[in-house]
Amino acid sequence: MSSEQKYSNLDEKPVTQLQSLRKNPLLRLVSVSSGLFVPVATLFFLYQLFGSSEDACWAVEHPDDKIYSEDPSISDYKNYAGLKAVNVSDRTRTIVISGMAIEGLQLLLVILGLAMGRGKVHDLVGHASLAWFFAVVWARYDHYGRVCSGDYLQDGDAIQFPNMVKAGEFGTLYIKAIWMVVIGLFSIVLLYSCCTDKPRKAPEEKEEE
Repeated sequence: MSSEQKYSNLDEKPVTQLQSLRKNPLLRLVSVSSGLFVPVATLFFLYQLFGSSEDACWAVEHPDDKIYSEDPSISDYKNYAGLKAVNVSDRTRTIVISGMAIEGLQLLLVILGLAMGRGKVHDLVGHASLAWFFAVVWARYDHYGRVCSGDYLQDGDAIQFPNMVKAGEFGTLYIKAIWMVVIGLFSIVLLYSCCTDKPRKAPEEKEEE
């Protein structure tokens, strides 16, 4: 029997592992649950962060790790001329507003998808949500974000911008929680693929055995 004849049935009705994973009810339940949890948790995080970005916290490029209440390149031009200064509060506010729009739409599409199924718009918003999450990670852990989050404060130092410090702490917790969800989902899929979802054999292969 030629190899072309042997696998002709598989070509007509391809049974791929990905299709099997998508049809599994347990994995679909986990997928929908995580699809609802992530935008809801994100919106809660953004709600907490929205009120924490009111303080005007400025930071100057590395290695300066001090916190400023105004742009030092203007208020102290002689010592800070040519150095990059960032208004971390405004940057945080921009991230919050964009995140609320993306995650609000994401939540709406997940709910609609339960009845109508997934579409290209759902995938597009999902990619935008992923890009936004990496922007949050970058904004939290770059030098400017770490300065206004209080990462460089020593014991006994006065906290000049408590709201931004709280926002930094909550941001760290949020990022860790999302990574735990991603790792958990990946582990479930990997466990299912390796241990429970056995590949199907072609009818000809069963006859040869």
